[in-house]
Amino acid sequence: MTMDFVLALFLNVVLFMFSARSTSAGAPYQSAIYIQLQRDGNFENKISNALPLKYTKPVSLIKCARHCLQTENCESIFFHNTEKVCNMYLSRMAAVYSVSNENGWRFYHKGQNLCSLTNGYKYDANLDRCIKAYNTAKTHLASSNACQADNAALVRIDSNDMWTFVKNELAAKNIVDTYVQGTKDGQGIWRYDDGSQITFKQWGTNQPGNGASDIHLNLWKNHGYRFHDVTGNSQYCFVCEINMK
Repeated sequence: MTMDFVLALFLNVVLFMFSARSTSAGAPYQSAIYIQLQRDGNFENKISNALPLKYTKPVSLIKCARHCLQTENCESIFFHNTEKVCNMYLSRMAAVYSVSNENGWRFYHKGQNLCSLTNGYKYDANLDRCIKAYNTAKTHLASSNACQADNAALVRIDSNDMWTFVKNELAAKNIVDTYVQGTKDGQGIWRYDDGSQITFKQWGTNQPGNGASDIHLNLWKNHGYRFHDVTGNSQYCFVCEINMK
C-alpha cells in the first residue's frame, strides 16, 4: 500500500466528515458530499501558468483540500510540498493549462474517480472523460435511450486521443460493431447531438457509403474500429459517456 493511497484514503474521510459537519451546522451544503482527492503524477514538479482561482499559504495538504471543497467551482489544486502553498483551479485536468517546471509542486484532482462509483464506467485522467462499452446489441435509438438511462449519452469521439480511448476499450472487451454519437443532417453534414459539426473523422475503407438512409455513425472492428455510416435500424453494441464537466 503506497503512501499516496493512504493519504488519499485519509483525505476522503476528512473531506466527508467536514462536509457532513458543515451540513448539520447549516453551512452552504445541502447534503453530505463525498469527494476524493487523488494525486496525478503526470504533473509532478510542475505548476500551472494560469491565474489561480484562489491562493492560500501556509497550509497543510488537508487544509488545502478543505479550502477547495469550500470554494465554488474549485476542481483541482497544485500544492507545494515544502512551501505549503495551495493554488486552486477551475479544471479537473491540469493538461488544459500551460505549465512550467518547478520543484516541489504536486497536482491533485477533486472528484477524479466519479466513474469508478458508477457501475462499469472507465475514466481517463488525461482526457477527463468517462465511458462504458456495452456488449449488448440494440438499434441506434435504443442505444441512445440506454445511455440516457445512465444519465449519459452515446460517446462523442472528437479527437484521436478519444478515438484511441474508445477503440482500446472495445478491443479489450472484444466488442464488434458499435454505435457512437453522430448523425448526418439534411444537408449531408455530420453533427454531434448538441448540433455542433463533427470535424474529427476516421472513416473506414470505402466510407462513408452515403446511402440515402445511412445517417448514423458506427465503429467497425474489422476496419480497426474506424467510422462507417449506417441506417441505425440494425442492432449493434454501443458506448456511453458520462459528462464529467
